[in-house]
Amino acid sequence: MIKNYIIFGGSGDLGKSLTTELLLGNANVWASYKNNPIDLKGSPFYFDAEKGLSTTTLELFTKLHIDGLVFLIGKKSGKKLVRETSLKEWENLLDINALSFLKIYNQLYEALRESRTKIVVISSSAPYENKRLNGAYSGSKALLESICLTIAKEEEENGIRINIIAPSLIDTKLAREIVKLKGYQNFEQYVAECLNGRILKTKDVVKIICELLLDDNACNTTGKIIRLGDYY
Repeated sequence: MIKNYIIFGGSGDLGKSLTTELLLGNANVWASYKNNPIDLKGSPFYFDAEKGLSTTTLELFTKLHIDGLVFLIGKKSGKKLVRETSLKEWENLLDINALSFLKIYNQLYEALRESRTKIVVISSSAPYENKRLNGAYSGSKALLESICLTIAKEEEENGIRINIIAPSLIDTKLAREIVKLKGYQNFEQYVAECLNGRILKTKDVVKIICELLLDDNACNTTGKIIRLGDYY
């Protein structure tokens, strides 16, 4: 039986790598985009994190047996002190990084229950590190994790499984933008200063996501946070 997977945040480097990996298993993969669907494999669909699923996409997904749903959406902060970060930025990051997942869940929860869907959510090391100049981002990811862990308890009896992966920095285009905001013009210099002189690759994270989605031994795992990187 061909399985169906939905990836929110499918147009980023991690989303593209995950889509490619899942397609190797002859699955149907729907990958979201907001700005440009060029080079996206599978079945791209438009998604605005601030508005939620469109009526047309919602109708499509509610008719599917959703084997897996992956949430990869994340927006970087402006790297300012908490007192210098505007309330508008706080609200925007909370909305996109955390509440957009809640919107997806609220729109799809009946289909997720019927499908006994496995959900994987990508968080961050930020809520554990709480580094300076990153308050709004750290706070948004902390809220995301709280929402997910609560849903895991509430939906366990309905068959929904939801787990969180909390990685440190992953080598993506977005990561390189973040490193520049930190004041580094040379990305390789930043990596050399990291523990063991390396950061996570997309393949490291894709491997764990696929294990949670595809491994039968993980079918009952729920409410777990898997930490990846150099901060634990």
